[in-house]
Amino acid sequence: MDYETKLELAKSKDTPIEVLEELATDKDFWWGVRYCVARNPNTPPEILEQLATDEYWDVRYGSAQNPNTPQEILKFLTTDKNSSVRSAVARNPNTPQEILQQLATDENFLVRRAVAEHPNRTELIERLVFMTNYKLGVG
Repeated sequence: MDYETKLELAKSKDTPIEVLEELATDKDFWWGVRYCVARNPNTPPEILEQLATDEYWDVRYGSAQNPNTPQEILKFLTTDKNSSVRSAVARNPNTPQEILQQLATDENFLVRRAVAEHPNRTELIERLVFMTNYKLGVG
């Protein structure tokens, strides 16, 4: 199967789970296919968990963005070394308050900004972001 076909299957909401499982392990064309599987709203939690530990941050980023990613996987991704992955967790609409509070004190400004812009943020979370920004001398 060629790369373009794999990408289209990985993106499609109509792709059967068995095909997504196979594409989630695709190594033929670097990380692009796995990234698309991670973003697919039909990808089951077990595959999202697998992709959350991928060697490429782009794939972990895709998993962090997926609204179907289980909360325990989102929590795991809050410790990712890549700030873009942590920012994606902060922007995920299903990220719970507990995780937003943790990310509100992240060392990276863009992660904290994503937390501050989350639609479900609380006043406490806003204060944590403000205090962390003040402490670090940012914005």
